[in-house]
Amino acid sequence: MIDLKPLTIGPILGYVTDRSARIFGRGEYVPSPHILPVNLGVQSYQLFESSWGAARFREKGSSEFNLPQFFKLNPNADMSGVVTFENLKPDTHYEYEIGWFIGETEPEIGVSINWSGAIKQHFKSGTNNGQEPRSFVYGACRYMQRLAPGIWRYGEDGDKTFGTILKQIEDGLAIDALLMVGDQIYADDNFTEVTDQDLTVERYFDRYRNTFGQPAIRQLMGQVPTYMTLDDHEILDNWPKDAGDRQWTLIYPAAIQAYETYQLSHSPLFASPDIDEEERHTGEWGYCRLWYQFQDGCCDFFALDCRTERELGDTPETRAMLGSRQMEALKKWLCDGSGRIKFVITSVPFFPDKLSGGGLDQDKWGGFLKQRTELLDLIFERDLKRVVFLAGDVACGMSAEVYCPEKPDFKVVSVISSGLFWPFTHRAAKHFQMNGKLATLSSHQYELVHCGPVVSIDHFTRINANLDGLIVEMFSSTGRPCGRKIHEF
Repeated sequence: MIDLKPLTIGPILGYVTDRSARIFGRGEYVPSPHILPVNLGVQSYQLFESSWGAARFREKGSSEFNLPQFFKLNPNADMSGVVTFENLKPDTHYEYEIGWFIGETEPEIGVSINWSGAIKQHFKSGTNNGQEPRSFVYGACRYMQRLAPGIWRYGEDGDKTFGTILKQIEDGLAIDALLMVGDQIYADDNFTEVTDQDLTVERYFDRYRNTFGQPAIRQLMGQVPTYMTLDDHEILDNWPKDAGDRQWTLIYPAAIQAYETYQLSHSPLFASPDIDEEERHTGEWGYCRLWYQFQDGCCDFFALDCRTERELGDTPETRAMLGSRQMEALKKWLCDGSGRIKFVITSVPFFPDKLSGGGLDQDKWGGFLKQRTELLDLIFERDLKRVVFLAGDVACGMSAEVYCPEKPDFKVVSVISSGLFWPFTHRAAKHFQMNGKLATLSSHQYELVHCGPVVSIDHFTRINANLDGLIVEMFSSTGRPCGRKIHEF
C-alpha cells in the first residue's frame, strides 16, 4: 500500500489544450541514510530518498478515475516534477487528485494506493474552436520580502489579490487562463548583504516555495491554466544592466535553474503530446530558449523573453531586446494568417514610454527603438490586425493605442497591468508619455491615442476577448472596479 502525502508546493495547472493538461507538483527532500562512497573521489554529499508523484483524473460526474500516473520528483528541480494528462475531451470539466511518496522505483500498474492524503482539484479542458471568445486574468509584480531565513514580510497581504480572483470565479465569472507576466518573485531583496556563498539555487528555490506556497495563489493555480514569463527580479534588478562576471557565473545560472523549475516546466515551452514525433525534434523545439507560443480559442499568445537575450549597445541601432532567432520567430508568428488576436506577452511595456531623467527609460522598449520600429513597421506594411501587447513591470495599470495618420485603419493596442502586490509608491500618468508621436526610427509617424486612465493601486486585469475587440477591466486587490475600456478591432 502506498500512502500519498499532500504536495508541498502545487499543484500548478500549466499548459492546457483541448486534449491534454500539464500539472506541476513538489514533494520534499527526505535525507537518505546512504552517502557516496569515498572511492568515487568526491567529498561526502547528502543524498536524498528517491521520490515520486502520483496523479489521477476523471471526468466530472464520473464514478471512476483513470489509471494513476507516476512522475519522478527530481532533486535538481527542488524535488518537483510534471505530469501530463492525455486523451481529454474538449470543453470538459475534470477532477483530479495528486500527491507524492517515497519509493526506489516506479510502482507497477495495479499497486494499491491510499489517496486520502492527496490534494483534490479540478479544471476545464481547452476548446477546439479557434474562434471561441476567451476571458483571462493577468498581472505582474507580486512583491514578497525575505527579512531573514524563514521570516517573510507581505505574505498574506500579497495573497489577497489572488483570493479576490478566486472569489470572482466562485461568483460565476469564468477564467480561461491566468497570465503572470514578470516579477513573480523578488529574488534580489536585501541583495547588498548577500555573500557569494549565498548565491546558490537554493536561494531562488526558497523564494518560489514561499511565494507559490501561499494559500490563495495555490488554490488559483491548481484550477486555472497558468502561464508565466520572467522579468528582471527573477534574476536581479534591471538585468542584465551592470552585470559582471560574478553576476553571470553565480547569479544567472542559479536564477534560471529555479525559473525553469517553477515557471517553465509546466509551460508550452516543451512540445505537448499533441505534437507529432517528427515535429517535436525539428524547428523551434530543437534548441534552448525561454520564449514560447500557445493558442486558446480566438487568442494566439507569444510569451517573449525580454531579459536574457538583450544586447546593450551604445547606439539605438546596436541595442536589441530580443535575440535574432526570437525576433524572427515573433515576426513569422505575427504573419501566420491565423486571423486570431495576436497577444504579445512582453514583461516590459511596448508603449506608452516610461520617462526617466528627462528622456525615455532605457530598460523598456523605448530604449530598444530599432526592434520596436521593426515590429511596428511590419504590422504597418503587412496590414496586420488584432495585435495586442500585454506588459507589467511599472507598478501601475492602463491601456493605450497607437495609430498612423497614413493608414486610418492601422491600430496596435497595449495593456499594462503591474502591481498584483506592490507596497511602495505606484506610478502615475506624469511618469509616462501619454500622447503625441511615439519614438521610433521609422519613416512612418506613429501616434499615441486613448492612453489611460492610469490605475495607481494594487490591481489585476481581466480581458474579455473576441474577434471584434477587447473589454479591458481592472480591479483592485479587494475586487473594486477601477477601470474599464473597450478596444475595437
